[in-house]
Amino acid sequence: MVFWLQRAAWFLWAPVLAVVTALHPRTRARWAERWAWRLPAVSPGAIWIHASSVGEGQAAAALCEQLRTLPSGPVLLRTASTDTGLATARGHHVLCARPVDAPWIVGRWLNRVRPRLLVLVEGDLWPNLLRACRARGIPVVVVGVRRGRGTARLRRWAPGLFRAMADCVSLWLVREEGLDLPGRVARVGELKGLPSELVPVPLPPSTLVAGSTREGEEAALLTAWHRLEPQPLLVLAPRHQSRFESVADLVGSAEVRWQRWSAGGPIREDCQVLLLDTVGDLARFYPQATAAFVGGTFSPEIGGHSPAEALAAGLPLVRGPHHGANRVAWEDARVSVAGTLDSLHEALSEALTRGRGARVQGTGAGEALEHLAPWLQGPVPMEAPLRPGLWFLAQIWRLLVAARAWYWSLRRPTRVKVPVISVGGLGSGGAGKTPVVAELVRRLEGRGRHPTVVARGHGRSGGAEVRNLEGEARASTLGDELAMLAGKGVSVVSAPDRVAGAREAIRGGADVIVLDDGFQHRRLHRDLDLVVVDPRWPTEGGLLPMGEAREGSVALGRADALWLSGPGNPAALSPLLDCIQSRVVPTGWVRSGDLLALEDLPAGPVTAVAGIARPGRFLDLLVALGLDVRGWHSWPDHHAWTPGEEAALIAGAEGTTLVCTEKDRVRLSSRFPGYALRMGLEVVSGQEALEEMLDRVLA
Repeated sequence: MVFWLQRAAWFLWAPVLAVVTALHPRTRARWAERWAWRLPAVSPGAIWIHASSVGEGQAAAALCEQLRTLPSGPVLLRTASTDTGLATARGHHVLCARPVDAPWIVGRWLNRVRPRLLVLVEGDLWPNLLRACRARGIPVVVVGVRRGRGTARLRRWAPGLFRAMADCVSLWLVREEGLDLPGRVARVGELKGLPSELVPVPLPPSTLVAGSTREGEEAALLTAWHRLEPQPLLVLAPRHQSRFESVADLVGSAEVRWQRWSAGGPIREDCQVLLLDTVGDLARFYPQATAAFVGGTFSPEIGGHSPAEALAAGLPLVRGPHHGANRVAWEDARVSVAGTLDSLHEALSEALTRGRGARVQGTGAGEALEHLAPWLQGPVPMEAPLRPGLWFLAQIWRLLVAARAWYWSLRRPTRVKVPVISVGGLGSGGAGKTPVVAELVRRLEGRGRHPTVVARGHGRSGGAEVRNLEGEARASTLGDELAMLAGKGVSVVSAPDRVAGAREAIRGGADVIVLDDGFQHRRLHRDLDLVVVDPRWPTEGGLLPMGEAREGSVALGRADALWLSGPGNPAALSPLLDCIQSRVVPTGWVRSGDLLALEDLPAGPVTAVAGIARPGRFLDLLVALGLDVRGWHSWPDHHAWTPGEEAALIAGAEGTTLVCTEKDRVRLSSRFPGYALRMGLEVVSGQEALEEMLDRVLA
């Protein structure tokens, strides 16, 4: 009952929340992501890891590091609830804000993203999200559950709602035993630790780092620090960004020489107190510190923050009397306990003279990976309508499509003097038609033919005249896909009027016409109709505007063969058609007009750019190649890059290598310094059927 009441409340609360998040300065920057207007550009089957804020993000980063070690590892989609969590997230491939937990928002999000697995770090549970995952068969694993976290409070105050959510969880990975959670439970070690790529901050020989401090603790630390002999450098790192200014006022009134870390530059030699007023830098101070104080340990409500990063550096620790929220982690610590704020001086003195011990790096990430292994290669959730609320408009579109089909059944298409092979799809883009066109051209040329590709020329500028390849292949003249094919030496004609384009191609010497994206074009007679389908989106999410399909699967009745651009079951679409299956394979890199081998890409992290219909396919290839993808930028299909956008992209990719698709490269300027991935097609089944069809057409 509580669950259904909160769902009903969303319909009243959502309009107010949408306005508030659109106006609030801390949420409006990612408003479109939170309300599922802008969706992450990933292919179905990604691993979704959610960690709410900075602390949980440290555990998520450790888990991401483990997942990235897998051969041809999965694409990692990381979400966070807070701005600081988003700003400090590490180790993922794709990053976005967590969608609002309204039923229709998480439903639309999951229907598009279709993750293979959802991992919730440290018990950040959301009822509508969990129920939506269960309805779609998406397993949910909760990692790093601790005593006193949100799950315990929810179970105490809303037991019915907690049971409804717990039924949707496939596995709980806990830090300590005795939590009495329903379902499957397994214990893992500490996930948090110092990241492998950490760059330590140079510090004086004696430095005390006070991490994640709460209100009242900074004043007590300053008082205790004044009594220390000799006085170490004191680094104060408040837990919350909202308290930076109040702590700065406190330090400024303490008559000490101090500086802000956010001011930049090295730490001054005369600095006594350093205010760490940035987010995500605390771990960099532990490797060279002398001792550490862990905040939140003087509050019974908080129960102390995690000492994992300081333990990983081997530091002697200081805490207050309360550590129940991370009890297990403290068992491995060499700790000096201050029973009260007044006794903090003695505990600090003891820790500063104790000396560094052995590093205690958490093992929980590796243990969690072993438990997650059965789901990492699990099934991808089934396709669902992308915008089910537009079902009625889709039926109107269905009637219009049927009327158009009836109209063309009464007309005789125009024939030309040479064979015409059409490559098309049911949807508006993203099925992989252009690689199929390039493969057909290669096979036809191998038979001694002179094929020409005729297409409408998406993205071209100017009028409707027929355009041949003259001079440099430009996307603005031919359209990006034709310009890309022309760059590979393919003969192309750009013509919104495909009949006129075919005739122009014949005048230019073509003896076979390959019609790109021609399935819905009915004026020109074709001798072979191939329909390309992405098996991950067999119905394109439904007819327009509910989904992205121009026609339903009933239109396959006028096709000659089905071409699957990946592994899938052709019988599910049309059991009567011949089927060819293929996969895209990377063949090299193009840079400044030169074709390079795959291994010639410079070592190190890359920033990936894709402006294609399904950019997730490009990201899948990069991850499968083992590239360290640190930045991911997706743009709409056929996006025309402006000089300002290109300059911003180059500036933002500093320290990484830019990589893009060949289709994007023809739209970018000649000054673009990045690499374009050249791809080919490998036919994995249906080879004989394809050759027989070509023989029949060419005869």
